Amino acid sequence: MLGQGARANLAPFVLIQIFTQIVSSLFIKSICSAFLIIDIKFGILSFIGQLAQLVERPLDVRKVHRFEPCTAHMNMEKLVEKIKKVQERYRKDFPEVKMDRDYFPFKITEEWGECLQTYLMLTDRGRQKGKNKDEIRDDFSDEIADVFAYLLIFADQESIDLEKALEKKWFKYLE
Repeated sequence: MLGQGARANLAPFVLIQIFTQIVSSLFIKSICSAFLIIDIKFGILSFIGQLAQLVERPLDVRKVHRFEPCTAHMNMEKLVEKIKKVQERYRKDFPEVKMDRDYFPFKITEEWGECLQTYLMLTDRGRQKGKNKDEIRDDFSDEIADVFAYLLIFADQESIDLEKALEKKWFKYLE
C-alpha cells in the first residue's frame, strides 16, 4: 500500500495519464485510473474525494460546485445536464467565443494547465503568489472541477455514454 507522500507524488502522473488517454484520442475510453475509480452511484463527490486522498488532505467538496452542491444521489445524466446549463449560460454571455467541435478538448487542455499550476503551488514546487495553503487548495479544487466538467461535456458532445464506457473498461475487473 502506498503511503500518503508516495500517493501525493503520483497524483499528477496518474492524472496526466488519464488526461492523455482522453484528449489525445478525442474519444473517452477512460476517465479514471487504478487510484481513481469513479463510483457512478456517488458521481463527482467520489471522484474528487479520491483525488483529495492523493494530495494529503481532504478537499471540502461543498466548495467544488459553486452553483448547487452535488449530492450522492446525483447521477451522471443529471450532472451533465447541470454542466450543460452552465455552458449555455457562458455561450450566451460570450457569443464571440467560437465553440466548435474542438472547443472542449482545447478547453480541457487549458483547464488542465491551470490545475497543474495550482498543484505545483500546493506541493511547494511553484510560486505561492501571495496565497496561503487554504486558498491554494480551494483554487486546486476549482480547477479539478473545471477539468472534470469539461471532460463530461466533451464526452456528451461526442455521444459517449460514460456509465457504459466505465462498465466496459473499468468495472469489468470488479466482477
